[in-house]
Amino acid sequence: MQDEDSDSVLQSLLKRRGFVLPAFETYGGMSGFIDYGPNGASVRRRFLDAWRNHWLARGDIVEVHCPTVTPKEVLEASGHVAGFSDSLSECGACGSAHRTDHLLEKVLGEVEGWSHADLDAALAEHKVKCPECDSSSWSPTRSMNLMFATSVGPGTRARSAFLRPETAQGMFTMFPTIHRHFRQKLPFGALQIGHGYRNEISPRQGMVRLREFSMAELEYF
Repeated sequence: MQDEDSDSVLQSLLKRRGFVLPAFETYGGMSGFIDYGPNGASVRRRFLDAWRNHWLARGDIVEVHCPTVTPKEVLEASGHVAGFSDSLSECGACGSAHRTDHLLEKVLGEVEGWSHADLDAALAEHKVKCPECDSSSWSPTRSMNLMFATSVGPGTRARSAFLRPETAQGMFTMFPTIHRHFRQKLPFGALQIGHGYRNEISPRQGMVRLREFSMAELEYF
């Protein structure tokens, strides 16, 4: 409880001072999205510039920039379509959705790797209550893919795609170009700074778990 109180105080301070604040507050806000105010945007820019310059100074690392919309085929090859998911439980009383491991971690600690049947049994055995309404009635646990799906192009010829959950795939698909840039000699690296998107089941307060966020990623080959 003390940690939660401290976090609330910090979030309130960041908001008042124009660093980080909930996005779209004028229209009720949207969980998992934040705005950087004047002070926050300045700190963010300087931090990312320092990170970028640190790695580029090595001489064997280059910066690239790839689209945030990624074809389905790329993310099928990387395993994200099949496996980029979390366990979801919905309250039978109020309908609110929650990550099953988050519901159980305060009671049992780490439950990563548990089957859906084991998670359901633990929810029932420990009578875990819904954070929204205190009910202990839960739907069967199921997997929810965390990528935002979209389509590219019009009509029946539209191509399935997703907003990227991480920046790595663009650097991997650009490998032949970067390899030629370094005259086909290893080792070398590529970095990218950009946005990632994850449709989190239960975004946490502040900046801990967001649905849109900045990523600074380096791949070294």
